[in-house]
Amino acid sequence: MSLFLKTQNILDEVLNASVHLGSLLIPARSLQTVLGKYCQHLYVWTHVEEYKVRLVGTAIPIRYQNRFLLLCSRHQLKDVNPQDVCLMYPDGSLAVSCAGFRAYNYNDEVIEEKGDEFDLAVFDFTEPCNEHPKLKNLFFEFRSAPPDCLSNHILALILVGFPSEDQNYDLYENNHIGSVKRNLVALPENQPSDSCLLKAKFIEPIDFNPDGLSGSPVFVIQLSPNKKRRDVYLAGMALRSGQNEFYFIKSGYIESFLNSVAIIPS
Repeated sequence: MSLFLKTQNILDEVLNASVHLGSLLIPARSLQTVLGKYCQHLYVWTHVEEYKVRLVGTAIPIRYQNRFLLLCSRHQLKDVNPQDVCLMYPDGSLAVSCAGFRAYNYNDEVIEEKGDEFDLAVFDFTEPCNEHPKLKNLFFEFRSAPPDCLSNHILALILVGFPSEDQNYDLYENNHIGSVKRNLVALPENQPSDSCLLKAKFIEPIDFNPDGLSGSPVFVIQLSPNKKRRDVYLAGMALRSGQNEFYFIKSGYIESFLNSVAIIPS
């Protein structure tokens, strides 16, 4: 049986019903497609005519407190000028630059010493989205972290990202980027020593290089306290991955980060 069919069977068996995403009721079979919308390439302008943009992994577009933000990990931005980060129209016809950037004011060595909690960066696309309203549909409405629940109430985790080796980067010949998005199902594994992280184990080991999955959104499907409904939340953002498991920063820490940094024009 293919990995896709195994994954789909697990979702069908675990969920066996529609799930709630905010006020939306989504059939289980459509859930991965719906969640896949809230995942974007992290594009960077190159200022080179032949290769106008390059890809540096995955990012999460979120709408938070009426601002349109693009979230990624800071380690993805090595050798990147934050002012060159951009967001592409879904049809690839236009790219718009961010209006501001914030990260914790630490260098890479200090971040490694202090912990993954500080490996966060965010770009403000509020003004560009007001000028280009079509972009607003790309953003996930992030109101808060998932409510605490018993571990047996967590039905599945879904990671959505763009592995680097899957992308068809054909700008020089045909001015084209062929995007391949992966929807990967996992379950919580354990709590690492760094309290901001969770470790998750893929339902089936992945058969590709996980490079490029940093910055991917991780969604959780969990039962309500009375077990009468299934809800979907943004659980966090992937920071690193192997073939069998990955680590992600919890969305509660993302929320604290967004509340602690001022998003102003760069």
